Amino acid sequence: MLDIFIFAAIAVAVIWRLSRTLGQVGSENDRIISAPYEVLHTRAEEEAIQKEEEALAFLENSMSPQVRQVYEVLQESIPNFNVNTFLSGAKKAYEMIVIAAAKGDTKTLQALLTPDLHKKYMQRFADLVQQQYTHQCIFIGIDVAEIVDAQIAEKNIAVLTVLFQSEQVNAILDKNGNIVTGDTKKVQKLQHKWVFTRSLDSGTTLWCVADSDL
Repeated sequence: MLDIFIFAAIAVAVIWRLSRTLGQVGSENDRIISAPYEVLHTRAEEEAIQKEEEALAFLENSMSPQVRQVYEVLQESIPNFNVNTFLSGAKKAYEMIVIAAAKGDTKTLQALLTPDLHKKYMQRFADLVQQQYTHQCIFIGIDVAEIVDAQIAEKNIAVLTVLFQSEQVNAILDKNGNIVTGDTKKVQKLQHKWVFTRSLDSGTTLWCVADSDL
């Protein structure tokens, strides 16, 4: 019986020491593993920043002299303005307007369009309602977004014209669901030129669409 107690005590002591040793090894391994992870994480961030800077440089170098001249004025007038952030916002606005125009979402359109262009869209909605037509649209994506013209207009209004190339499915349906124009299954490759404006004097941070060929 005494032998059993002795062996049990030895076993407990061995297990206790092993647990302490393994615990220390585990902690050390955690430190060894975490260090390379932090290095890799930092390196990935640096590579992402480098790619963004390269993309920005490419877009800036691709500008025509006229666009470049206005672009430099905008950089002086608008804090942190660059072509990447502008085109990112322009693409979001384009998608939102295309979808809102199909749905008849006047609230979204009012926030993104100038008053004059908003009136034109309202007239378009009225015509569709009168004929009992509906617009079916599936927005797939934007392939190209490029500033193709730029100017500073009267009253210090910045005017940028953006060329969009996108893929969409569009159809106008009558009240019975019959296709009037377009195709509910065919993907269309569309090209639009939209004009974005912003006052450089009013303090507004918003760009609005002043003209579209939608």
